[in-house]
Amino acid sequence: MRLKKKLLMITHSAGFKHDYLPTAKKVVKSLGEQLGFFDVLAIEDCAVLNEEEVRKFDTILFATSGELPISDKNFT
Repeated sequence: MRLKKKLLMITHSAGFKHDYLPTAKKVVKSLGEQLGFFDVLAIEDCAVLNEEEVRKFDTILFATSGELPISDKNFT
């Protein structure tokens, strides 16, 4: 039995918020469900971008604009 991978989708927008984001979330989640390869957590909050939380995911998809509010302090 193959285990599903965990994908973190960050949709943070600094400034302009693109109107494609709701569609992008639906498409990525749908692909994961249909293929059965991965589960998706799609969030706007960059607070999860720290060493402890990032380790819970197999990959990260950045659908972002502008500079992300993270720094080296988030990762030791």
